[in-house]
Amino acid sequence: FRDGLRHAVPYVYVWRSFAKRRWLGRQVAEVLTSEFPAVMSPAYLARAMAAGRLRINGRPCEAGAVFRDRDLLEHHALRREPPVAASDPREWIIAETASLVVVNKPATVPVHQSGRFHRNTVVGILAAECPDLAPTDLYPVHRLDRETSGLLLLARNAGAARRMCSAIAAGSVHKRYVAAVEGCFPEGTHVVDAPLAQGVRAGAGYHAVSPDGRPAVTECRRLRYCPRQDLSLVLCRPRTGRSHQIRIHLAWMGHPIGDDALYGGTRAKGATRNRLFDASRISLGEGGRRLAAAEAHAAPAAAAVWT
Repeated sequence: FRDGLRHAVPYVYVWRSFAKRRWLGRQVAEVLTSEFPAVMSPAYLARAMAAGRLRINGRPCEAGAVFRDRDLLEHHALRREPPVAASDPREWIIAETASLVVVNKPATVPVHQSGRFHRNTVVGILAAECPDLAPTDLYPVHRLDRETSGLLLLARNAGAARRMCSAIAAGSVHKRYVAAVEGCFPEGTHVVDAPLAQGVRAGAGYHAVSPDGRPAVTECRRLRYCPRQDLSLVLCRPRTGRSHQIRIHLAWMGHPIGDDALYGGTRAKGATRNRLFDASRISLGEGGRRLAAAEAHAAPAAAAVWT
């Protein structure tokens, strides 16, 4: 940890793949440059082959090598993960039971491995810094977007994870989010029923309202409005669980989250992006009782309570 950021020490990551049918009979270099142009330039491939970082069936890949059936390709790459804004992970822990850990996830930290992040994740950081929490890796039973802060449930074993996932699927888990949105959000409770479909914009994965999308419903209610900042604090309850659902529905209403640049927010500033969006409350029963109430800092609100 340095200056409020967690830096992962660079490490060698081995990417493996068996030859796909469409690769057979084609040169390795041609396949990689055509299918992975963003990372496999001809110049990089030449350096990787010369250094022995590209291997076929455990042996260095030579220029002109051709894929054969059942070939195993290995790419040994030095990974340098982006830093994430994170404090001592023991400070994240809100509550613990025999089968469950509740943490207050910081914004910018992804929940699990994805894309550029393999060690700077909630699961990876807790495993490295708090190995006593579980005998093996913790199991996230739901997810929060990387830029979203707030409360996250982690099961301590596979059985507990299955039970929690079943409870979520059965509608026994109720989640509340607090968002600081641009403008004066209208008073009253508003139910947004707008289907969502996936798309790509400027290299970033995003979703959009579309009549051909999957059903998505969010209930929103304004808590307060700050004229000086022209921001409204909105309580959101998702009735479905689509990716980016609340962020998109708020933007669709004309009130994007203030620092959510992907969906129209105009107040994004580097690592603080989406700090105005927080998973602030979840209610669930465990073992016939409720989880004890706990306090957690929430970016737009003063506190978050689990009951």
